[in-house]
Amino acid sequence: MAFADRASSHRGATLAGLAASGAAAAARSLSAAPSIQLRASSVAIQATPSEVVAAFRDHVAATPGLLCVSGDTAVARFAGRAGPYQFATAEVIRFNRAAVQFEHLAGPFQSCNEQFAITDNRDGTSNVVHEGTIRMRHGLLGWLLGFGVARPLFEMVSERELRLLPQRLGLAQPASSAHETNTAN
Repeated sequence: MAFADRASSHRGATLAGLAASGAAAAARSLSAAPSIQLRASSVAIQATPSEVVAAFRDHVAATPGLLCVSGDTAVARFAGRAGPYQFATAEVIRFNRAAVQFEHLAGPFQSCNEQFAITDNRDGTSNVVHEGTIRMRHGLLGWLLGFGVARPLFEMVSERELRLLPQRLGLAQPASSAHETNTAN
């Protein structure tokens, strides 16, 4: 076989391989749903950021589903209800001086990351902002379900929990901010 014939047959095999790889990549990208940004919500708490993080640590330590703690990281199982749906998750919780982060290891989502960012208001109070992203399974269909059903339910549960956060953490809410605020995305 002449070099030109070999190059031509090799080129054909390479193009077929690239086409197959491209088709596989396209199929993967169709099955991977884009992230859905959750609407940010916030609450003021009558405590410094370090007191808020310490209270979060104590709250997680008392969680019945706590599996392990190592330094600034914990792993716990949580369960609850969102509208008509029950859910159960396993999550890694990471603590630092300015945030508490939750990364879902198992649960109803392909992935879910939440953060409670804590800022000092310089008056003995802190602002706690909850934000996060979810990624659904099942590609575009999952994304549509996530955007239309899961996101509103998740935000409803998150906002309810955020309203109760000062009480759950054993901290007070300043009288001047007796409600949470929502920031539409």
